[in-house]
Amino acid sequence: MKIIIAGGVYVLKSDAKLEDLKYVQKYSPDTLVLKDEDGDPTFAISVGCTSSISKYGVCFNTETHDEDKLACITMPLPSGITNAQEYVVDQIGDILANLTEIEGLIAGAIEGVKAKRAAVAESIEVVA
Repeated sequence: MKIIIAGGVYVLKSDAKLEDLKYVQKYSPDTLVLKDEDGDPTFAISVGCTSSISKYGVCFNTETHDEDKLACITMPLPSGITNAQEYVVDQIGDILANLTEIEGLIAGAIEGVKAKRAAVAESIEVVA
């Protein structure tokens, strides 16, 4: 994960590809949700809505323009701030731990979904 400050915006760049997040959201959506000890959601990643960042979750709707195609969010910086880095730390510092935790589960979720789908595909017989 990386945060880039440029001009009047900051960009939160995920370590996950946008397509991978979409895949997990479709086939294993619980992977993208952290829950407390009572099973209540505390933080989530979603894809496809308006870019947003809050203490409850993040929503990615775009990807980087390089070959990596990593999920990213671009957020405006308020006018008149004197220290953009401090502002970003205050806004999303606590959120990054939750985001990192979920991103660590994505590769395993993709492998699990692919294995289940392959098993189902093996049990299907197509007759002419």
